[in-house]
Amino acid sequence: MQTDFRHDFDLAFAHVFGLPLYWYGAVYTVGFAGIFLWLWLRRWKLGWSRRDAAELTIFVSAGILVGGRAFDILFYELPFYRDHPLQAFNWWRGGLATHGVLIGSIVGAAAFSRLRG
Repeated sequence: MQTDFRHDFDLAFAHVFGLPLYWYGAVYTVGFAGIFLWLWLRRWKLGWSRRDAAELTIFVSAGILVGGRAFDILFYELPFYRDHPLQAFNWWRGGLATHGVLIGSIVGAAAFSRLRG
């Protein structure tokens, strides 16, 4: 049995000052806030300051974004970006690969650990 289902989902769920807010970005934002909250609540067990929790969150978040985007470009869409390299900076067009997100988070945490000794 074949169905004629067509996915027609509006990626923007709201607009603020004329700029769209996308579901995908909202999920990542909630995830980053969750990382920060988890580290914030457990920082005393780790002997960390508020700054340590904030810095690790920034390192991991940056690793997630850069790693996810780089992996997507290099392994899934390289021919397009080879012809249009400046389009790589158009984050709003999507393109974060799960494998790159995982690798980027590990690299971000390792960079934080390396800098902190």
